[in-house]
Amino acid sequence: SCVGGAAVNVCLRVKPGAKKTQIMNLELVMGGKMPEQMDVQISAPPRDGEANLAVIEFVAALCGVSKGSCTLIKGMKSRDKVVRVPLNREAARDAILKHGTEWF
Repeated sequence: SCVGGAAVNVCLRVKPGAKKTQIMNLELVMGGKMPEQMDVQISAPPRDGEANLAVIEFVAALCGVSKGSCTLIKGMKSRDKVVRVPLNREAARDAILKHGTEWF
C-alpha cells in the first residue's frame, strides 16, 4: 500500500563497493531537473544483497520516509535499480532537493 495513494519510482544507476555513499549527478536535481536516473555510489559491497539493502536505506533517507515503506521493484542483480517510494513525484523531488546535498 502507498501513503496517500501516491507513489513514485526512483530510478538509479548504482556503483556498489564505493569509498562512500553519495549522489554523483545531484547538480541536475539541484538545477530543478529530475534526471531519468540518479547516479549513486553505495559503500556496501555487491554480495548477499548488502548493496540492495543499502540502496533501499539510502533512497528512504533521501526521500525522508521509512525504509520499510520503500521497495526495490527492479534490478535485484543489476546496477540499474528501481525503488518504489510512497511519495508523489513532486514530493519526492522536493525531498531529494532537501536531503540530497547531505549525500553529494
